[in-house]
Formats: sequence, structure tokens, C-alpha cells
Amino acid sequence: MLPGRHLLAVLLAVALGVGGGITVLSLPRAAASAAGPVQRTAAPASACTRPAPQSAAGYQAMFDAKDDETWAGGDQAASVALPGGRVLWMFGDSVRGGRLTTGARASGSRFVHNAMLVQTGGCLVAVPAADEVIPSRADGQWYWPQSAVVLGDRLVVFCARVRRTGPGAFGFRTTGVDAAVFALDGTQPRFERVVGTPSSLSPEGAYQYGAAVVPIGSWLYVYGSRQVPGAFGRSVAVARVRPAALLRSAGWQYWNGSDWSSRAAAAARLSAGHGAASWSSAFSVWRGADGTLRSLTKEHDVFGRAVVTGRASSPTTPFTRRVALDAPSGQRPGELRYNALAHPEVRLPGGLLLVSVCRNNSDLRRVWADTRLYRPQFAAVRA
Repeated sequence: MLPGRHLLAVLLAVALGVGGGITVLSLPRAAASAAGPVQRTAAPASACTRPAPQSAAGYQAMFDAKDDETWAGGDQAASVALPGGRVLWMFGDSVRGGRLTTGARASGSRFVHNAMLVQTGGCLVAVPAADEVIPSRADGQWYWPQSAVVLGDRLVVFCARVRRTGPGAFGFRTTGVDAAVFALDGTQPRFERVVGTPSSLSPEGAYQYGAAVVPIGSWLYVYGSRQVPGAFGRSVAVARVRPAALLRSAGWQYWNGSDWSSRAAAAARLSAGHGAASWSSAFSVWRGADGTLRSLTKEHDVFGRAVVTGRASSPTTPFTRRVALDAPSGQRPGELRYNALAHPEVRLPGGLLLVSVCRNNSDLRRVWADTRLYRPQFAAVRA
């Protein structure tokens, strides 16, 4: 692993954000025009005949093979179960473009701010979109998907809203969390609209809810995080809301440490945001088969190395901590590893949990020369 100050110098060459994690700010089109035929991946038929992968290596192979004009890489990789046994994979900044036989990206490859893939069996099909699946706003702000929940015939996706604040690697900020609504009336989710949430106007110094959402009984528990001054990680809090009120500000309640309050400012933290309780801006919370709450995050975000799991007896109690995976940045020149997420809707043999960790590189020439460098890396762990 690179010494801390060297890793920091590497990270200053990229952008660190919420939800979409680390984003590349410009496209090296000259590097993408290297000579060589384009390797095209045929889109699978609507009726997939390939079985779903049964291991982390199988999922890696499935995503590595998805190199085409609809999706050729991305970060975040949040997932949610869809009706009919399908899985929706949601990405922040994503690449679209072909792959040369050399392994490099083909000329014309480009970034979009978000993308989605629907997994049916062992097939991945991109949700159709001319550009972003969740359109950018007229004022130039864009969206990075964070988590999602299916409510009847609708899919609600919590999205970090991002705006440019100036040039350079850190020249943007998240300005809040909105929700994108999709209809589930066909083979692919169909975008309908973006609506506000109680965190739509929350700055990064306040809790922004939507990183994870967990249905329990007649409530939805929505977890959020906020920046902690002087720390690389974030503190975490939880709110709850009835499903019918999810897209309304009224009706949300916030855990204040002893009871539920209608005041967002009264929220109490479940994790401190520093030391061993320093969660990443991206994390997973879900309900295990035994009814307990489970969590997974990478401590200290891209600067850390421990991917940790936890358990809690209820949505309002702190999570335990157990190191499940070592995922440091800097093991290879410029390598960045961040935004670890769990995928409990994927069933692996032996009760193993499928986990993804985003991989990127501070050198765009490397990212453009090897399509494998900008996509989730999968592992299986004990939850």
C-alpha cells in the first residue's frame, strides 16, 4: 500500500463524491482511438438461457464480459431485487463504448452520469437511455443512484444530486438527495419522474438520507450519512416512514437516541464517523434471515482498507463490527478501491454474501487502456 501522503497525492488527481464515489472528470478521447478492431458483445435475448452465477468469480466474469455500447464500466453497483427473480444493478458514472481486441476502450467511448443493468439469470441488459437513465437537470446538476426499494408497480431510487462548483478534481458538491420513480410495467424499468425528499435541500454537513432503505413491517427505515469535520468517513443516522408517505416530506420520523421525532435536526448518530466507526459514503443495510439488521461498508472510504460487516438487534441500535475483507487502495500504481456494497438479494451457495468493491485508477490512460479497471470487483464473504 502506498504511504499516506503518496496516496493523498494520487487522490487529488480524481474526484471524491457521494453515491457515485470517485468520478473521472474528462475523457481521454485520443487514448480511446487506438488502432484495433472492436470486440462487440451481443445483447442477450429477452429470454435468457444462461443460469445465474453461483460464485463471486462467476459474477466477475459476467460483468467483465459486458463490454459494449450500452455499458462498459461504472462505479457504485448498488442492487435491488425486481419482480420475477430479476436483479437491478445501479451505477454512478458509467462508460458506454466498445472494447478493442487489445482490451482498450474503442474510439467514441464516453461517460454518462448514471446507468442501470437488469440481470435475468446470467444475462445483463442495459435499461435503455439515450444518455443518463435518470436525466440530468436543466441547471446542469446530475444524479448518482444510491439505493432503491420496490413499492408495488413502482421502483423508487434514492439519488445523490451533484453540481459542479469549479474546475479541478474536487470542483463539485452533492446538494441533496432526490428520488427517481420508475414504472415496473414491462421488461425494463421505465423512468417517470424525479421528486423531492426530506433531504433534497440538505448540504453535505447535514444528514442526507437514502444511502440504504430497509422494509420492516409497515415501515421503511431509511439510513443517511453526513460529513464529519476532520475525518475521511461519515456518521450514520436512521429515519422511518410509511411506504405511502415515502415521497412526501410529512410523515418522516428521525431517531433521536431515545424516541422518534418529526424534527430532522434531532437525529442521533448510530456511528460516530471517526475511528473504527467511520463509515463510507456508500454502505449497505439489510435484514438478515434471522430478523437482525446487517450492514457492510468500507471504513474511511477510499483512504481505508477494511470492509466491515455488522449486526444490530433493531434499526435504532449501533452495529457491531467485524472485518470481512481487505480492500486497500494503492496496491497497484494509481489504484483506487472504494464504495463497498453488499448484494443480499443474490443467493450464493453456503450462505455466502456477495460483495462488490469499486475499482478505479487515478491515471485515465490506464482506465482507457484496460476496460477492467473501472468496474466493480466481486468477492464472497461470511456476513
